[in-house]
Amino acid sequence: MSLNSKPLILNCYTMDERVYNNAKINYATKFMPSWFKKTPNEVKLQDGSMVGSIKNCHGLTEMYRTAIVIPCWTEFKLDILHKEDEDVYRWTTAKRDFKVDPHPQEQYQKFAGKDGTSIKLVSPWKFQCDEDVNFLWHQPTWNMRDILDKLTLLPATVDFYTQHATEINYFLVRRDFQRKVVLKALEPLVMLQAMDARKVEIKNHLVTQAEMSERIDWWVDFDLRKNSNRSNRTDRIALQKRIEYLNSDEDCPV
Repeated sequence: MSLNSKPLILNCYTMDERVYNNAKINYATKFMPSWFKKTPNEVKLQDGSMVGSIKNCHGLTEMYRTAIVIPCWTEFKLDILHKEDEDVYRWTTAKRDFKVDPHPQEQYQKFAGKDGTSIKLVSPWKFQCDEDVNFLWHQPTWNMRDILDKLTLLPATVDFYTQHATEINYFLVRRDFQRKVVLKALEPLVMLQAMDARKVEIKNHLVTQAEMSERIDWWVDFDLRKNSNRSNRTDRIALQKRIEYLNSDEDCPV
């Protein structure tokens, strides 16, 4: 890939002014864990010899160099209740309009089993990309040491050419005791890696409801929801290409 290649533009839209001002989408290099920064380049083994520490791990540093992050836009406190409790969990946050919208258990019962369930945080962000590029969506594991045994971010491959949602799905397993999880404000919730060699250029936008509808929900007038998700994606790509062609100067008389 040429160093002169144009970057991959990722437009990130929110209607929440506080989220826009305080918790913008950002590059993962801004979120290097504090324990990593404190780790020396070399460490002494029990036999007295010196070896390189994890700070020399190319796989880890390259991940942070190339990833982008959705940070937590408020502090979120979650109580995972006893597996015999009638309720599954309770949550609190200082943000008034924070929403949780879990998937129905029936959608993934064979994976969840008896004690597993999901919790989906409704994100204030919508992403849009003019190119059909996939992004790997995964947990910022190195930033979440204290909650790895409690919450697992469900990984996925997503694109922001045909869909724009950034809802955050966690999986949890109920035990025979109650547990508490705190997702701290401005800590990373999600890491995304573009499956493209180019640099991702993040463009954060604060928009109105009307602007969000115009930029993100343009397709609703074409009644694509009647189809399956796979068919919907294919039809939306074809529709976008058709619109791009009609709005271009291609085949126009001179």
